[in-house]
Amino acid sequence: LDDVITIYITKEQELDFIEKKSIQTSSIQSFSVVYEDENILIVNKPTNLLVHDGDGKLKNDDTLTKQVLNYLISTNAYNPNKENIFIPALAHRIDRNTSGLVVFGKTSIALQELFKAFKNHDGMDKEYETLVCGKVTEKGKIEAKLIKNEKTKIVNVDETNGLKALTLYTPIKVYEDVSLLSVKILTGRTHQIRVHLKHINHPLVGDQKYGNRNSDLLAKKYHMNGYFLHAKKLCFHNLENELSYL
Repeated sequence: LDDVITIYITKEQELDFIEKKSIQTSSIQSFSVVYEDENILIVNKPTNLLVHDGDGKLKNDDTLTKQVLNYLISTNAYNPNKENIFIPALAHRIDRNTSGLVVFGKTSIALQELFKAFKNHDGMDKEYETLVCGKVTEKGKIEAKLIKNEKTKIVNVDETNGLKALTLYTPIKVYEDVSLLSVKILTGRTHQIRVHLKHINHPLVGDQKYGNRNSDLLAKKYHMNGYFLHAKKLCFHNLENELSYL
């Protein structure tokens, strides 16, 4: 069990082991920088922009990741010629039509710490704002297990086979037929906010996937093209190592 195997290779052979990086960038910059230091970059993503390419043939000329890589290279924060393998990357995802805060790790160690924080949900709090159908006059909690159909990409409530999901919501402003909510998610399930609010009969206004006839009518009434969901706030705490200062 304590055996050690040593392999001797030439410099030329070592180069064959180094993974060749594929860096794709976009000269467009539709995001704004919210915070940046030597370890992380936090940006404000606009709506209708993918955070990264999809699988297989779903390639896009312009994504947030490509824009950010171009920004980091142009500001000399990242030099692909000096890095053998690592490429700065996002630590989490938000949907194409969701706007707001997205965090990138600029170093390998920082990215791993961010992955850990987002996975365990004990290193940060995430707060969103969204516009929903109907009047929501009191704050509440939604505990409903969620499961994703990998074929249809639709998420549904399933208390038997689903994964635990917890959402907290608080009304900010209540109007005649819609409500602006502050929403905190304590788990990070796909489409969690949209499905949970649909579950309590307050779907997002203009949500084509999880909405209903009323959400469509309200979207037309308020001249909305799609739904409003904004990742407004990130609070870091209990991070370790290179990110202990956050």
